[in-house]
Amino acid sequence: MREPALALPQRAAIERMARREAAAQLLPSPDATVVTVDVRECPTCGGGEEAVRASPLAVQPGLAVFGDVPDPAAEEGPVVTVLGCEILTPRALLPAIVLRHHDGSPAVWRTRAVAWAQSANPGVDRHSDVEQLIVELADEEAESDASLVPGGGHRLPPRTSPRALVLPASTRLNPAAVGLRESVPPAARFLSPHLDGPQAQLYEKAYRGSLLRTVAAHL
Repeated sequence: MREPALALPQRAAIERMARREAAAQLLPSPDATVVTVDVRECPTCGGGEEAVRASPLAVQPGLAVFGDVPDPAAEEGPVVTVLGCEILTPRALLPAIVLRHHDGSPAVWRTRAVAWAQSANPGVDRHSDVEQLIVELADEEAESDASLVPGGGHRLPPRTSPRALVLPASTRLNPAAVGLRESVPPAARFLSPHLDGPQAQLYEKAYRGSLLRTVAAHL
């Protein structure tokens, strides 16, 4: 049985997001940085700080020190907002660490899962407009594109939007948020730990293929 094809706008958006994450993963190791992690309750499962603190794999709320920082108060680093039900790898925070300042102030970021939760329509099926949301999120995430590529200067351009930047990184479900005891979180999802089903799996397959091809091309 032939696998259904993605519409061109969604495929293009997914490929852009995958290439963006690949570029972020290939960033050089940054200077030591302190990141302020702000945990928000997930509107889908209710996972919050308690779930984060229950998982040794989750980036913990408050100040997270990356690298050897003798005095964490010496320089105010970026702020990254996450959902309590998601797990990020430390490397997923590289864009926020590299692009940690904007207009002289700490840059403010949010994960894709946070942006997705803020954009999704309320209700039992929160993602009835999932295809359009993917395109919109890919466009919104593009603000940091020029800053992440080689030669981009790793400086954020002037912004007019008051919203936090979107972190180009996949996420995993925090087992503690849904009452599971697994020590290994489920597979990575490029949008939200709760987006599932046949169509979502089709998106994930397209995303992972593009991500792996992009990374392989730069190795």
